[in-house]
Amino acid sequence: MTTPSFKGVALRDDRFIRAILDSFARLPDHRLDRAKRHRLVDIVAIAFVGVLVGCESFVEIADWAKRSELFLRHFLELPNGIPSHDTFGRVLAKLDSAVFREQIIAWQQHAIALLTGRLATANGDQVCIDGKTARRSFDFKKSQKPLHLLSAWTVGSSMLIGQMRTEEHSNEITALPDLIGALDIAGAMVTIDAMACQHDIARAITAKSADYLLAVKGNQPALLADVELFFKGNAEWPFTEYPCDEATTENTGHGRYEKRRCVTCSGLEWLRPRHQWTGLKCIVMVESTRTVRGNTSVERRYYISSRSLTAAEAAQYIRNHWHIENRVHWILDVVYREDDCRVRSGNAAENLCLLRRAALALIRKDPDKKRSFRRKRKLAGWDPEYAIKLLTLGWEG
Repeated sequence: MTTPSFKGVALRDDRFIRAILDSFARLPDHRLDRAKRHRLVDIVAIAFVGVLVGCESFVEIADWAKRSELFLRHFLELPNGIPSHDTFGRVLAKLDSAVFREQIIAWQQHAIALLTGRLATANGDQVCIDGKTARRSFDFKKSQKPLHLLSAWTVGSSMLIGQMRTEEHSNEITALPDLIGALDIAGAMVTIDAMACQHDIARAITAKSADYLLAVKGNQPALLADVELFFKGNAEWPFTEYPCDEATTENTGHGRYEKRRCVTCSGLEWLRPRHQWTGLKCIVMVESTRTVRGNTSVERRYYISSRSLTAAEAAQYIRNHWHIENRVHWILDVVYREDDCRVRSGNAAENLCLLRRAALALIRKDPDKKRSFRRKRKLAGWDPEYAIKLLTLGWEG
């Protein structure tokens, strides 16, 4: 591979592009030798850059690549030119998604290590785990259900560190311990929604030397009743009998006023014998008071944690958990139109989901807050120099 450059200008640093291509070069190629007109690394790299610059299907990827061949030849060999859209579809459908996921995660960790000078891990970070369904990936004729993926996302580095396919949303509970067991999360705070408030999942998290913050709802009725009763019986601050902490924030905007009151309690001698949760050290209440157009509503939510948290810490973790919804899943649906993608053959849908998340992580590194994600994707397609900047993280350092 030649040293990447464009328009005669040497790049700031080609290590990031080399890291991407090295990761893709490690992928197993299951094609017959006589059918290999195009290198596997070229096919996957074009698909990745195509997703990065706004392509939403294999046809669009092939169309863009044919018109950007000169640009792509700065990085790729392309001995037989640009593959057809059918080639992209067949290759990504057969590509082992588990190995592909491992290589993408390894590349992202390596890229962060290049930037920071240290190994990229989730140690000390917050890891948000949530599921998402690609709604158009079903196939009634083949009795194929929509693709549902569990993803683990770090708040600090905005990086995907794990992903697992499940048959449907209800299977998340059984899949979560396996996903957690595969993650390097020592020292991290793991946050998951109420469905994951299960003893097995709490044990799986603490077994990895990590901590949990789990929402408590109706799937644990006895625990919910005791925690709810405790906070109702101690509604006034200060709590004199138990070591508790409180923090309050207020927000206004768009005709809405919201006050959030968070209370944590670490004195749980009364609770542990009744509910033997692994490592349980803290219970949390968040009380949200909203006033919209003169109408006021109050909602209380409850959590358990294996870490003794101040109220400010707990409130921040709880708000940060929605990053995976607001900053990942929402963008994948609105900007990347993931729910509208009808790719469904073999592993193609899952592999495209991996490429979208990797591309999203790169775009997030652009510090320009004035441009939307949609504008950045389009700009990368219009301006090869900006695409190179994304691929090489050219604004860092």
